[in-house]
Amino acid sequence: LVIVLALLLTARSRLSDFAFLRALGLSRRQAVAATAAELAAPFLVALVVGTALGLGIAFIVEPGLDLSALAVHGRSVAIRLDPLAPLLLALGLLLVSALAVWITAVVMRRGSLSRSLRMGER
Repeated sequence: LVIVLALLLTARSRLSDFAFLRALGLSRRQAVAATAAELAAPFLVALVVGTALGLGIAFIVEPGLDLSALAVHGRSVAIRLDPLAPLLLALGLLLVSALAVWITAVVMRRGSLSRSLRMGER
């Protein structure tokens, strides 16, 4: 969500910047690649920090929780690391980031180069 909002909040300045770069010879494909590269660092930070915090908080809070009353026949309840859940969350984050880059590409494709360059004159 933050990735999409960051792209939306900086869309006007990004369009202006890319309009100048396109006037200097940057292709639309290179502009999309630049946007994807710009999102790579926040994506990786969100993935690593989010996964570490999620797992760390679960292991820190677990001793204080008494879930044995909810378990069958008083069995002890321990945290079980499911490797599929973090992978699915990372895939979801990747899909949202790809969607944000695609939306940026669509907006850049729809915009006129001359109109974008004249935006700063007002």
